[in-house]
Amino acid sequence: MRYTLGFERLGNRPEGEQKSRDEWGVAVDHAGRFQAQGLYPAAYRLKLTIQEYRLAKFTEIGPGSGRPELAPVGPARSVSLGEVSIRSLETVLFRGEVK
Repeated sequence: MRYTLGFERLGNRPEGEQKSRDEWGVAVDHAGRFQAQGLYPAAYRLKLTIQEYRLAKFTEIGPGSGRPELAPVGPARSVSLGEVSIRSLETVLFRGEVK
């Protein structure tokens, strides 16, 4: 399983801010921890995406080493987690539970 937390910026970009992203995605570990850096101060809508994978193929790189390739199994599931506001120079703590 792979868990991704998506941040979608709400509202308009501040005047003068150019080429910034309006969506971010960060990996969530199996304990539910994540770290998102570089988000601009704004309100964001949070979405958790859950995708199951299976081992598709193993590519050998050299003797005794290789790289597994994963293929998605079925469609991804997305769950809305609500909204959060991020302010400049502050740390945000967000707790959520998905059942």
